[in-house]
Amino acid sequence: MKLSLMSFLTSALLCPSLHAAIPRHTSGTYRPSAETVNEILRLPAGDRQRALAEQPDGIYDSLITIARDDHHPMNLRWRALTSAAQLRKDKAIPDLVRASKSSEWFMRNAALVSLVEFSPTKSVEVARRLVQDAALVVRSAAVDVLAKLGTEAERELLWKELKADYNKRGGESLWIRGQIVKALAEKPLQSEMNAFSQMLSEKDENVQLASVQGLEKITGMKLGEPQKPTQKTVQLWKNYFSQPASELR
Repeated sequence: MKLSLMSFLTSALLCPSLHAAIPRHTSGTYRPSAETVNEILRLPAGDRQRALAEQPDGIYDSLITIARDDHHPMNLRWRALTSAAQLRKDKAIPDLVRASKSSEWFMRNAALVSLVEFSPTKSVEVARRLVQDAALVVRSAAVDVLAKLGTEAERELLWKELKADYNKRGGESLWIRGQIVKALAEKPLQSEMNAFSQMLSEKDENVQLASVQGLEKITGMKLGEPQKPTQKTVQLWKNYFSQPASELR
């Protein structure tokens, strides 16, 4: 035990900080070397942001350069872009918008994630474009943005995306369709009751169960098990909507 404690104290004295060896500069004209920037980007998130804050303004351009350089690995470029956004905040928006049009999916995704934090309005604008992106993971991020920050116009767009061929494969739903319906069911509109009821006939169970949640909120009714919707619950709702319109509450 004494030996372990001594080893710990020795290590602590020799390595007082994860980024103590990184040079600090206050001159605004100084631009850190690529080695320094790469070293900072490999730090854990908290240490990384502190180390970046200790660098001059010139490091922002270094981060953007790394983010755009396809010779660097994906994870380093992701960190470079998101770190640049954290550093410059709303002033980084033009570079983030450019990155959202990158040919590489992870750059488009990183740009959208960063925009949400610093410009909700611009993030919705970009998400409206990226919800039709070729990459499923990018479309998924766009759905989250539109559901969280969008208006009624964005809700209409999400309903439209449910019918898009690129959100299906071999006639079967991709998981994003369940994500869309679940997002819409968070705060469903009375006018959407018919749309949710039609989703009950989908083959995708996630779509069906999310539709039940939307209908429960719209109608204030619970059919079947109150704790969690099941396929039995779905069938009960189907039966409910199969009644003549005059009998529906």
